[in-house]
Amino acid sequence: MNEKAYLELIQIIETHNMHYYVNNEPIITDGEFDALMQKLIQIEEQHPDWIIPQSPTQKVGGTPDQAFTQVSHKYPMLSLSNSFTQSDIEQFIQQVSKAIGDINLTLEPKLDGVALSCIYENRRLVRALTRGDGQVGEDVTHNVRTIQNLPQLLPDDAPEYLEVRGEVVILKADFQNMNQSLSKPFANPRNAASGSLRQLDASITAKRPLRFYAYGVIGDDSQSHSGGMKWLETLRFSIPKPFERLNNAQAIYEYIDTIDAQRASLPYEIDGIVIKVDSLKHRDQMGSRSKSPRWATAFKLKALEASAKVLDISFSVGRTGALTPVATLEPTNVSGVMVSHATLHNIHELNRKDIRIGDTVIIRRAGDVIPEILSPILAKRPNDAKAINPPTHCPSCNTPVVLESTVIRCPNGLNCPEQLEGAIIHFASRPALNIQGLGSKLVHLLCTRGMIKNLNDLFSLTHSDISTLPKMGQKSADNLIQSIQASSHTTLDRLLYGIGIRDCGKDTAKLITQHYLTIEALEAITYQDLLKIKGIGESTAKHVYDYFQNEATYKQFKSLCQHITINIVKKSSNELLGKTFVITGSFSIPRSTIKEKLESMGAKVASQVSAKTDYLIAGEKAGSKYQKAKDLNVPIIDEKDLKNLL
Repeated sequence: MNEKAYLELIQIIETHNMHYYVNNEPIITDGEFDALMQKLIQIEEQHPDWIIPQSPTQKVGGTPDQAFTQVSHKYPMLSLSNSFTQSDIEQFIQQVSKAIGDINLTLEPKLDGVALSCIYENRRLVRALTRGDGQVGEDVTHNVRTIQNLPQLLPDDAPEYLEVRGEVVILKADFQNMNQSLSKPFANPRNAASGSLRQLDASITAKRPLRFYAYGVIGDDSQSHSGGMKWLETLRFSIPKPFERLNNAQAIYEYIDTIDAQRASLPYEIDGIVIKVDSLKHRDQMGSRSKSPRWATAFKLKALEASAKVLDISFSVGRTGALTPVATLEPTNVSGVMVSHATLHNIHELNRKDIRIGDTVIIRRAGDVIPEILSPILAKRPNDAKAINPPTHCPSCNTPVVLESTVIRCPNGLNCPEQLEGAIIHFASRPALNIQGLGSKLVHLLCTRGMIKNLNDLFSLTHSDISTLPKMGQKSADNLIQSIQASSHTTLDRLLYGIGIRDCGKDTAKLITQHYLTIEALEAITYQDLLKIKGIGESTAKHVYDYFQNEATYKQFKSLCQHITINIVKKSSNELLGKTFVITGSFSIPRSTIKEKLESMGAKVASQVSAKTDYLIAGEKAGSKYQKAKDLNVPIIDEKDLKNLL
């Protein structure tokens, strides 16, 4: 027996695993399979230096990890925009037809699980990452190796680099069997899959019946999504089915109706249908938004509904002062999730639906996620059902509220305790100043004890302030202080987003700071200046302008800036403003850092190479984008060139 024969034996066992777990059609007996495994074990005992992580013997898990490492995605894992009606689908089809001239689309069930990226190098699974925030995910490779239907080794004719994306799920039947053996059952298959995938001890994950279903591939030679999916099946990957390629609206509606009717009989939980442009070339032409591709949409199937009794209706105060009515419900299972609270959005919605305390209401999880109250069941309304009058004072600070169209708002700003906590949490979030370790519970403690009264108080916290708080030891205090200090060196767009101006999201903040590159320029900005920026509307322009014109908020901003250091790129010397870059391959620094640096200098970072791309930044093991850039005569630069350019 040589090492090549050892690897061939692993391939044989992998093939039989696929017949058993994927096709449900084993071609050998359990005894014959056990004999193959025993032979593999004996070989590895004799040659421990041959053992590879992809061996079936390694799927039982191992020593618990202490934490999951954060790793940047080589290619962003974007979310999908949602469609809820036939009209939404018609609009999507029209957009596709207008952009590329045809509507060759693929349709597949949208599995309700956990998104995962599996990375193969030299035809071996080397890393598996969760979606995370789309840019950075968690490395769960140790646990993913325990998934029985996921290939660990690929055939010799597979590319040296391949990234397969898909969904980790637990099948309905497996979920029922598993739950019967647990002292604390899971609420639904998705929660079970997510919890199993994030176990620190992989031996626990190995006991959970996880399955992986591929829905996309990067690094193959396919020219279409349908071709790529067929090719993945030849590599022994499972894919969501039924999978169809259709080219007319009527066929699409019929497919959706069929899947909806079959939903209960499918082996896995689904929450919708994914509709994608089939041609990869056409996908490149359509491009992507900041969070979702333009070439795909997820049609959300109607959520299962339930009824629940309203026990109370209260108002929560958001960071911008908006008062949101929230119903407390008798705990009710909706689509496998226990729901005890549901938002009523605003006072107008509360009055329109006429929801009262004591009502029995129809609830659903909007998009299978957010609990939503549809309507009261009037026939079950008790005589003592209590209608809710709009509050006249803020429930957090007792300040008289103001009515703005459909929103009731507390005008007290950061003097309002709930607004202050919301502002601090937003300021510390990852897209803003990214202060790690400053969670909502700690923020609540710091605010209620009067240790933080505004944003700049964060930078005055001391080690002794934090270490004396409950559950905050010396090490936790050290880490938080270091994180706060590190956050003081940031980019202007993060600062603008972090101060929490209404209607100014992170993309809007980047847009503004591409044109106004210094704090002084922001302070002097006019309403008309803002309106001239493509993508800035009247509401956003007004709120940004008002923030810097208001004496109180401007004073807070100036005080905060004393603690902040920003690397300024002068507009007159910035040759990158408006340029479009695409990044591929691996570098000595995280790709997210490169992206952030380019965007801070006014450049745009796209996910796909097109004729409009100004530069391709190619690192080691650059993928298919490298060849496409060469075909389109797009300038290609390496990491050294990039440093010179920056």
